[in-house]
Amino acid sequence: MGMNTLLIPLLCVVSAGLAFTVLGLGYKYASVVKSRAGSYGSVFAGAACCVGLARSLFEASAWGDWRLWALGASFGLAFTLCFTLFTHANRIGPVAVSWVMLNLSSLMAIALTVVFFNEPARWVDIPILALFTGMILLLNAGSRAPAKDGAKTAAGLVFWLCALAAFCLNGLGLFIWKIKGNTFPTGSNGAVLAVSFGLAAVLLTAFHVAGGRRNRPHEPLWRREDVKAGLMTGVCAAVGNVFLLGAMSLPAMVVYPLSQGVPMVGGVVAMAVFFRERFNTAKTASLLLSVVVLLLALFRDKI
Repeated sequence: MGMNTLLIPLLCVVSAGLAFTVLGLGYKYASVVKSRAGSYGSVFAGAACCVGLARSLFEASAWGDWRLWALGASFGLAFTLCFTLFTHANRIGPVAVSWVMLNLSSLMAIALTVVFFNEPARWVDIPILALFTGMILLLNAGSRAPAKDGAKTAAGLVFWLCALAAFCLNGLGLFIWKIKGNTFPTGSNGAVLAVSFGLAAVLLTAFHVAGGRRNRPHEPLWRREDVKAGLMTGVCAAVGNVFLLGAMSLPAMVVYPLSQGVPMVGGVVAMAVFFRERFNTAKTASLLLSVVVLLLALFRDKI
């Protein structure tokens, strides 16, 4: 690739990382206000669907192409199942472990891309993968809150099955974007997001309404805090994925570490600024590793 053909995808993947940085703040806000998973998830997916529809108005959208609907429905189903299983895993076991597994799922997307699209591997990929994994583990160690009385710290069989399934589904979802980028790389990014999150919104809303009427008949189905958190994270997730889809011409070893490395760097700084979270040794080490990963990924072709 020449410099001109690399510049726009690189700008897209950095923009995706910045959007995912704000998404991380939204997740933190949802945690602070103790959002209920059902109402929060339905608003999240609905907001993301609306952003996708808005984006589709400004690009050539191949609504009649069956591949758009197949890929969109596949991602939407994967997202719905991943969200449901991940939420359940957080309820029954250690949250820190499930988050690590979810963040590491991009390694699965990289492996699938290498296998199915024959992207050439390079020696520099080994330190990128090693440092990327270490970055996530250190950040988790530095961000882990002290266990409180009654906290669920045991990881039983059901927890591991849910966390592992969420890992696979999230990795598959990221790989679906790579398939989309290689199948019809120009246009329809907003349309495929609208289909994906539209299906997720329908499914999550149906699950939430059915469960809410059965388990909480006297409580409102949607709380104001859940709506705020869902709107914030849904919009950021959709914007980030629009940019991520625009970066899929880059090798998987570049696009996935960059799209997660940028929010790692930005997230640590943003949490310190907005939520007064202190730096510690593990967070500082993770931040340094993030910078190294970003540099290696950016200059992978030259190295």
